[in-house]
Amino acid sequence: MKIQRIVTNKLIYAVATILVLAIFVIYLTPKMEIANGALEYLPALNASINATVSVLLILGYYFIRIKKDRKWHSISMKSAFILTALFLISYVIYHTTHESTSYGGEGVIRAVDLVILRTHIVLAAAIVPLVLVTFSR
Repeated sequence: MKIQRIVTNKLIYAVATILVLAIFVIYLTPKMEIANGALEYLPALNASINATVSVLLILGYYFIRIKKDRKWHSISMKSAFILTALFLISYVIYHTTHESTSYGGEGVIRAVDLVILRTHIVLAAAIVPLVLVTFSR
């Protein structure tokens, strides 16, 4: 079992690394041409998915900590995982076809925005192997 866990963890870290590198490459490569306005709904869809995932994570916490209900905790966590995977697919599709939107603010608020954005990027990359390891157990 210990060897299997080591192999699984190595595979997870490899997948996470490839995923992070693939998203990085998306920002460096030219964008694909697509029918004008065909995917303009994706940012709203992504926001909706993220909001739903947030609710599911809170519910999962509630079910395991307050209710001590493993079944509903598991359902909440698995649902959040599936929706996050759908978000990632939608995110990749959108960003392979659209340029990034730059922040228009100036001064201190721009610096605050950049700090939040950069920490978000680092934490989003770091969470991938943690989630995959957790789900492999």
